[in-house]
Amino acid sequence: MGNHSPYSPSKLNAIKACPGRVAAVAALPPEQQEGPPSAAAVRGTKLHALIEYRYNHPGAPDPETVPNPDNPAEPFVISGEDIQEVDKIWSYIEKHPAQAKTLGHQIWCEEKVEIGKYCGLAVADNKFGHYLVPPDSLQLKAYAIGLGSKLMDPTTGQFRDGHRQIRNVKLTILQPTAAPEQRVRSVVYPLPTMVKWAKEIRDIVSAANEPNAPRIPGEDQCKFCPAAATCPERLASVTSAISDVFQPAPSVDATPAPIASVDAITELADVQMTQSPADLDPEQLGRLLDQASLIEGWLKDVRAHARK
Repeated sequence: MGNHSPYSPSKLNAIKACPGRVAAVAALPPEQQEGPPSAAAVRGTKLHALIEYRYNHPGAPDPETVPNPDNPAEPFVISGEDIQEVDKIWSYIEKHPAQAKTLGHQIWCEEKVEIGKYCGLAVADNKFGHYLVPPDSLQLKAYAIGLGSKLMDPTTGQFRDGHRQIRNVKLTILQPTAAPEQRVRSVVYPLPTMVKWAKEIRDIVSAANEPNAPRIPGEDQCKFCPAAATCPERLASVTSAISDVFQPAPSVDATPAPIASVDAITELADVQMTQSPADLDPEQLGRLLDQASLIEGWLKDVRAHARK
C-alpha cells in the first residue's frame, strides 16, 4: 500500500475491501476478466426485471416474459416459481410510504446512479441468493450516496426543495430466499453518517488506484473475484491458516516460517491432514473450523481454474 492510504490491511479486511483487485483483474487475459454469469446471477437479473415491470405497470397481470438486459434478443420467460419469489417481498415495495408520493417522497426502481456526495433516504436492494447479505454492506452505502446526489443541487451542495426534511438514511435488504423473519432486514443511520461513508468509499477507490494497491484476501472479497484462484496473497493466507491449525504458535525466538506456497500446503496435507478428525484436539478443531470457509473457497476456485 502506498504511503498516502488511510487504511491498514486489517481495516480493509474488516470492511471487506480489496483495493488490489482492480489491478489484479485487469492483468488477467481478457477472456478471464469476466467469466460467464452464474445461474444464481442470471436468476437474480430476471427477478429484478420482474420487480421493475410490476412497479412500472401497477395493477397489470404479471407478464409471460421480461426483457433480458444482457441479451435483448432472448427475453426471460417468467415461471410460477419466479412470481412466488417476488411475492414474498412485494408487500414491502407496494406498501412503502413513498408510494403515496407525498412530503417529497419519491421512488426510483432499478435506477443507475453514480457515487456523488452524501444523502439521507431509504435504499432497498433485492437479493435472490442464499448467502445472507447484511443491510449495512458497502454496496448499499454506495447506492445511498449515489441516490442522494440526485436530490441535491450541484451548485449549493444542499438538498433541493421537497427533500430538505431528510434527517436519516435507511438501508434495507429484501431477500425472499431467506427465512421468513429475515426476508426484510433494515438498519437506520443519522444523516451525518453519509459524510463518513463517502470518505470511506473515496479512500478505497483512491487505494485501488495506487500503483501497488494492496490485495486483502478474505471470504467475501475473494468470493466473486476472477483473480482469486491465482492470487499470491490469497494463497499465503490459506497456507498460514492451515499452518496455524496444526502447528503451535511460534516463540519469540523462533526461526521465521518459510514463504507460503503450494508446496507448504502439500507437505502439511501429507503429514497432518490424513489423520482422522477424531484425533484432533478441541483447540485444533476450533482453529480448523474458524478457517474452513477460507480454505474451502480457495480449493473451489483452484478446481474451477484447473478445469479451464
